[in-house]
Amino acid sequence: NCSAFSFSVVKQTLIQSNIDNVNQLNINGQKAIDELEKVKQEFAQKSNDYENEIERFKQGK
Repeated sequence: NCSAFSFSVVKQTLIQSNIDNVNQLNINGQKAIDELEKVKQEFAQKSNDYENEIERFKQGK
Protein backbone atom coordinates (compact mmCIF):
# COMPACT_ATOMS: atom_id res chain seq x y z
CA ASN A 1 0.00 0.00 0.00
CA CYS A 2 2.82 2.35 0.86
CA SER A 3 4.64 1.45 -2.36
CA ALA A 4 1.49 2.11 -4.41
CA PHE A 5 1.25 5.56 -2.84
CA SER A 6 4.95 6.08 -3.43
CA PHE A 7 4.60 5.08 -7.09
CA SER A 8 1.66 7.46 -7.46
CA VAL A 9 3.71 10.33 -6.04
CA VAL A 10 6.64 9.52 -8.34
CA LYS A 11 4.29 9.29 -11.32
CA GLN A 12 2.66 12.62 -10.46
CA THR A 13 6.09 14.22 -9.98
CA LEU A 14 7.24 12.97 -13.38
CA ILE A 15 4.05 14.19 -15.03
CA GLN A 16 4.44 17.62 -13.43
CA SER A 17 8.09 17.71 -14.43
CA ASN A 18 7.14 16.97 -18.05
CA ILE A 19 4.46 19.67 -17.95
CA ASP A 20 7.03 22.14 -16.57
CA ASN A 21 9.48 21.18 -19.33
CA VAL A 22 6.85 21.67 -22.04
CA ASN A 23 5.87 25.03 -20.56
CA GLN A 24 9.53 26.11 -20.53
CA LEU A 25 9.94 25.01 -24.15
CA ASN A 26 6.88 27.05 -25.08
CA ILE A 27 8.29 30.08 -23.28
CA ASN A 28 11.68 29.64 -24.99
CA GLY A 29 9.97 29.18 -28.35
CA GLN A 30 7.96 32.36 -27.89
CA LYS A 31 11.11 34.25 -26.90
CA ALA A 32 12.82 33.03 -30.08
CA ILE A 33 9.82 34.06 -32.18
CA ASP A 34 9.77 37.51 -30.55
CA GLU A 35 13.51 37.94 -31.14
CA LEU A 36 13.22 36.92 -34.80
CA GLU A 37 10.28 39.28 -35.24
CA LYS A 38 12.40 42.11 -33.81
CA VAL A 39 15.28 41.27 -36.19
CA LYS A 40 12.82 41.13 -39.10
CA GLN A 41 11.46 44.58 -38.22
CA GLU A 42 14.98 46.01 -37.89
CA PHE A 43 15.91 44.52 -41.27
CA ALA A 44 12.76 45.98 -42.87
CA GLN A 45 13.60 49.40 -41.40
CA LYS A 46 17.20 49.26 -42.65
CA SER A 47 16.01 48.12 -46.06
CA ASN A 48 13.57 51.03 -46.15
CA ASP A 49 16.32 53.44 -45.08
CA TYR A 50 18.57 52.17 -47.91
CA GLU A 51 15.76 52.54 -50.45
CA ASN A 52 15.23 56.14 -49.29
CA GLU A 53 18.97 56.82 -49.51
CA ILE A 54 19.09 55.41 -53.06
CA GLU A 55 16.14 57.60 -54.06
CA ARG A 56 17.86 60.62 -52.52
CA PHE A 57 20.99 59.97 -54.59
CA LYS A 58 18.90 59.50 -57.75
CA GLN A 59 17.12 62.82 -57.12
CA GLY A 60 20.48 64.51 -56.56
CA LYS A 61 21.81 63.47 -59.97
